[in-house]
Amino acid sequence: MRNSLCVLCALVLCMVSCTQNKLEIVNSIVCPVFSYESESGNPSLHLGAYVRTSNEIGYLKLLQVYSETGGFTWTVSDFQYIYSSNGKWAGTSALCVPGRLILPNGRIRLTAVDADSQTVERIFNLSYPKKLLSLDYKSFLRSEDYQKVSQQYIVFYDKDGTLLNCTLQTDVPDINEYAKTIQNAVTARTLWFAKDKSFAVLSPVLALAGKTQKK
Repeated sequence: MRNSLCVLCALVLCMVSCTQNKLEIVNSIVCPVFSYESESGNPSLHLGAYVRTSNEIGYLKLLQVYSETGGFTWTVSDFQYIYSSNGKWAGTSALCVPGRLILPNGRIRLTAVDADSQTVERIFNLSYPKKLLSLDYKSFLRSEDYQKVSQQYIVFYDKDGTLLNCTLQTDVPDINEYAKTIQNAVTARTLWFAKDKSFAVLSPVLALAGKTQKK
């Protein structure tokens, strides 16, 4: 009887452990990002891919992003981590299309792989406005695509350009007010998301008041 109880307890503990370690994606996003380095130039275009898991994000091993239209795959293992009000995200915003091709619209398959080689897939359909590639920053702010923006965030960086935090911008217009709670923040950029998350736009870098950038 005692041996049976020990076996039962071991089985229960194993089941609990397996349940806790099961890879589950709580939220994910794959989105083209138009990044402006200045107000006068045109943006660069990268693909961003991030996931938020139910368990410890450090348990994630890699992300694979496959473009069915383009026929190419990105593999991400050196993650960029983003701390936000709804948790910690892992991924990258620096995926570039091979050669001089433009990122194609169409189906994207995102695969998350953990340390135990468990996988979870999500499917996205890219449909972003390619005309933004020909608009400078001020023209974007006057465009009809800017009217499609629904959420505005502030992204903070340290003196080395490492991303520290992504904060939802509310009614307070002064970015320096948000920076007071972000330790080591030196610069910031505004990040806009379209209502349907079909694209995002990063503003030129803004130096925060009283901060010194690395030269």
